[in-house]
Amino acid sequence: MPQRFSPRTWLVVVCIVTLSQIIWWNRQTHILDLRYQTDVVQQRQQSFRPSKQKITMPSLAIVVAGSAQRLLFNSTVHHVIRPMNNQYVVDYFAAITLQSGPAFRQASGYMGHLGYDPLLQPYLKNNNNNKNNNSQTTNDVSHIQSTLQQVMSQAIASVSSTAKLRTLRVLAQPMEDDPILDPLREKIKTNNNNNNDMYRQFPMMDRRPQALERTHAGNRNMIRLFLLLESLWHDVETAERIRGSRYDYILLVRDDTLWLDDFHIDRLLVHRPTPATHHQKQPPDAYILSCDARTPTMLPPEINDHGMLIRRDRAEVVGKYVTTLVQTDLQKCHRSVTQWLGKERGCNSEMILKHILKEHNIQVQLVPQSLLPFERAVVVEYKSGRNEYCFHKFCQSTEQPLTVPAGMKKCNDITSFE
Repeated sequence: MPQRFSPRTWLVVVCIVTLSQIIWWNRQTHILDLRYQTDVVQQRQQSFRPSKQKITMPSLAIVVAGSAQRLLFNSTVHHVIRPMNNQYVVDYFAAITLQSGPAFRQASGYMGHLGYDPLLQPYLKNNNNNKNNNSQTTNDVSHIQSTLQQVMSQAIASVSSTAKLRTLRVLAQPMEDDPILDPLREKIKTNNNNNNDMYRQFPMMDRRPQALERTHAGNRNMIRLFLLLESLWHDVETAERIRGSRYDYILLVRDDTLWLDDFHIDRLLVHRPTPATHHQKQPPDAYILSCDARTPTMLPPEINDHGMLIRRDRAEVVGKYVTTLVQTDLQKCHRSVTQWLGKERGCNSEMILKHILKEHNIQVQLVPQSLLPFERAVVVEYKSGRNEYCFHKFCQSTEQPLTVPAGMKKCNDITSFE
């Protein structure tokens, strides 16, 4: 006969089972709570981790190529980089050569009395006293580059927390050759005009006997400059890959750009001419000085080529300018200006730029001088040791003209360097 438990015994059994279930449930609940708490901690830790997504700020690359002697860096620091602090991410790219070729207008007397940018003078003057000295070693060039990198980086850091010297390339000699030019050389050989000198009539053309030497020097210097610029453009593209995005704008200026007032990029971007051009529905691709108060007056097929601000997505045409020149039918440009220059002369550098911008459908906004407040200048050194700026090339606008410093001369007006 099966054993029967008393009601009291059953009560004890039920209590034991119930207590066991409660203990088991609490353990499981405790484990679940720990897991939940771990998830919460991880979520909180993730929320306090530095965000991989940087604060979005518009970006600008300043790209400058030229010679060390004519590089005017100090005014760029104080009038371009400083005003953009905490408003734009600014990266500065520069490529300079310690030696330079003969000037396009080498007869100008002041070209024999050039000084240096006041910030860079202590580090460049002693290394380049003899312009014809080609004896700089790789170590010399490397030392100059490392010194300038430190000086220029410190100058930028002293005025901006959102700007940096991204690239500085120092070469002993100008760039003379590049595979980019091979198609042009082959074309010259094919034409077989008994003169394989590439610079004779490329890219500018002037067949007048009295202009041949000047045109040759100008063409050679033009290609040297833009080969250097194009080599620097590869650094811009590399920087973009590293930063993970393209720059918004590119500021392309010559080495001898002297900023005379603060550059406010946002004022430039919203500027529209008066009266407004209603047919232009989209924002411009590029902003270039109107230079409409220049003496002599610019011809209709010319556009100022001293510098430009251009949207990055349209900038490759001018960033890789030698490639563009080689691929462009410049004879079309030369034929288009015969009504102004006759058959013996073709496009100069300003006409070539306008032709290329038009061929690539780059929409240009011409702007007043005060919105791109610079002039092209050099430092001249007097025999007394005194240095001063003078206007190497002068541009001005009828609308909102730039106020220039009182007493600052045009270089050609200087008659004595005593």
